[in-house]
Amino acid sequence: MPRQEAGPGSIAVLDCAGRVVAMSRELRHRLGPSGEASLCRALTEALARARGSASGEDEPLSAVLEVDGRSLEVLAERAEGHLLARVRDGEAEERLETFARLAEGMAHDARNPLNALSIHLGLLGERLRGADPALAAKASRHLEAMREQVSRIESVLRLFMRFASPPQQPPLAFDLGELVSGALSAFGHEAKRKGVVLAAEVVGVEIEGDAAQLGEAVLHLVKRGIDQGAQGGQLHVSVARRGSEAVLELEHDGQGAGCPVATAREGRAERLLSLAEQIVELHRGNLKTRKEGRSRRVEVRLPLAGSTDR
Repeated sequence: MPRQEAGPGSIAVLDCAGRVVAMSRELRHRLGPSGEASLCRALTEALARARGSASGEDEPLSAVLEVDGRSLEVLAERAEGHLLARVRDGEAEERLETFARLAEGMAHDARNPLNALSIHLGLLGERLRGADPALAAKASRHLEAMREQVSRIESVLRLFMRFASPPQQPPLAFDLGELVSGALSAFGHEAKRKGVVLAAEVVGVEIEGDAAQLGEAVLHLVKRGIDQGAQGGQLHVSVARRGSEAVLELEHDGQGAGCPVATAREGRAERLLSLAEQIVELHRGNLKTRKEGRSRRVEVRLPLAGSTDR
């Protein structure tokens, strides 16, 4: 797993004789007097090795410090006649990465009962429609309050997962059109079973990022589009290039039995939309929804591969 570089709190500036000119408070506290002396000694030795090497003083400097039983990695570069040293604690970073993976898994697990709770709240709302009007009105207020609290917890978990996620792999170029065609093929049988006609206008448009993540977002959006009607209607899906952006549009005409979607399915549809939106935003894109009568449209815009506009 790739590691993040040390932050500003792990930096020291030394002169070319290996004497400390300035050191961040965090690093000074971490090293202590003996560690500070070890840092100076290690970089002085690294400078001597560099002067004796074939590449001379242009060679980057590196050293390993042993402080309180921990191995700290030091990377230094020359700048304005000084050494800028960054110190990393590899063991601490590994512990943080392990914790992040565990925390992300726990957050995923916590969302499963929340999803079930949302569905059952929707079902309760549907059953109350046939109850006494006064009782239904009072109970509906309580149900709405519970839905809001579930939504708040889901928002906190999404934020937590975003920060807990490990560093992403470097972005790679891939064809958004192929991704969308694959999603339409995957859901072809379900669309046919529900009587939803899939109409596609897909062209090849190259974008970059994590193809697996964006593929998940596209699957969520196609699934949501098919679920817009309980039975029937048409889902139109298009991929096009517009200026420096790739544009994905999904529009359900709102026709068919059961449109607009019932409460329980509407809650699921909004969760799928929220998940897709998070992934799109992580790829410097944006997602917008629009309703026109019974019709519902989702528009996703992503920068083309190599674009620096965002």
